[in-house]
Amino acid sequence: MIPPCPLSELARVGLGYKSLQNQFFYVDKKTLATFKIEKQFIVPILRMKDLNGTAFLQKAKGRRSLFFCDLDEADLRGTGALRYIRAMADSPAATKKQSRRPETMKEVLSAQSGKFWYGPKAQAHKAHIWVRKAFDSVYAPFLFEKEMIVDQRCNFVRSRSGINWQLISAILSSSLFALAAECQGAASMGAGALEIPTKILRQIRVPDVRRLSKKDKRELIKLGWTVWHNDSPVDWRTSERPGKHLRKLDEWLLARLNGSVEPDRLYRDIVETSRARFRLAQDKQSKEKKAVQHDIEGLAESIAASVRPLLEGRQFPEAFCPPHCSLAHHDFAGQPALTVRMDPFMNKAFVVVRNAQTDSVLLEETLPRDVAHVIVRSLLMGRRQFDVPTEPDAAEATLRAYFAWIPSILNSLEEGCRNSALGTRFEEQVREAAMKRLHLNPNIDKKEVFGEFDLA
Repeated sequence: MIPPCPLSELARVGLGYKSLQNQFFYVDKKTLATFKIEKQFIVPILRMKDLNGTAFLQKAKGRRSLFFCDLDEADLRGTGALRYIRAMADSPAATKKQSRRPETMKEVLSAQSGKFWYGPKAQAHKAHIWVRKAFDSVYAPFLFEKEMIVDQRCNFVRSRSGINWQLISAILSSSLFALAAECQGAASMGAGALEIPTKILRQIRVPDVRRLSKKDKRELIKLGWTVWHNDSPVDWRTSERPGKHLRKLDEWLLARLNGSVEPDRLYRDIVETSRARFRLAQDKQSKEKKAVQHDIEGLAESIAASVRPLLEGRQFPEAFCPPHCSLAHHDFAGQPALTVRMDPFMNKAFVVVRNAQTDSVLLEETLPRDVAHVIVRSLLMGRRQFDVPTEPDAAEATLRAYFAWIPSILNSLEEGCRNSALGTRFEEQVREAAMKRLHLNPNIDKKEVFGEFDLA
């Protein structure tokens, strides 16, 4: 019988490559060709989207490469690498929403560690074995016959001196690792994802392959290769047991750990613990969504109440028309929903307003362009009965007064949304809910509104 041990005793475990500015350090084929960046400054790297979660052995080639240059600029003269560095130095860097001001790539990267601002900010580790930082219902590692670099969404596992990487790969491919991960991970991430940060991964207990005989090591490696070539990683959300080759691997390991545990018991435990995690996450997510929606509705009503006096202080379009201009009355009252279409033609516009449910025509007319705009603008403002100037000059003056007034309404609305307690993540939802309460269409600030759209 072999005892378990922390994974860190068998392998070095660390975080994948973290660039700090992907748009600078990750370069695609087009960029390589444009600047003619030399191969000595390019390192192959894989991202999570490049990996195949339905296979153990990975064959993918990354769609991007890592720009990896640590030479002085004086030693880069005449190189494509220097042309790329110069071109990117003043380009905007990716910043957080809370950032005080936009910064250039050079400014942001200069504030980080490293001899040169454009130099790599972390060591790029190559490994045969990579393990997800967060799991859904597949726990299998990503395995490479030739060592590869993967980004920070994975942890590398590099076998320590004297230990064959294939032994560790076989252990991490087994269902024993799946259960260990489920028991020690933290289900605090969104949608119930199981988080296993680097520190926890190091502590996960696995069979101590150092205690195996040479014969057993050869058998374990052979079992591993059979699994990797013939079975797919188990998705425990949809399956309750692995393929026959992985089952043989599990049986072999269980026999050397504790023969009293049957594989089927192991599989039931994985299924029960993982599905319990999903159920809890689903329940939690549902409650959180209801709470957030309730908060959004409350904030939207509060913001709408603060904006409503400004909005109702002047009625568009009547209050914006020049004095004594000729007006035409339009009445769409009692229509639950409208479909509006406006097509421009020179200084005219063809306007059609229909009942959205019955498709019956309520208005179909070619009008002076500004007159048509006043009609459509009135509908966008939530009006269903209103008077519109019949002359183009009066309609133009009405629209000009409108666009001098509407920014103050929208600025008050925006300020309320920005200052909402829910933060920027829900700002757009709060804005939409507030505008709905004010009967305002999102297009009210557009100078030109053409095409077809529905109004509730």
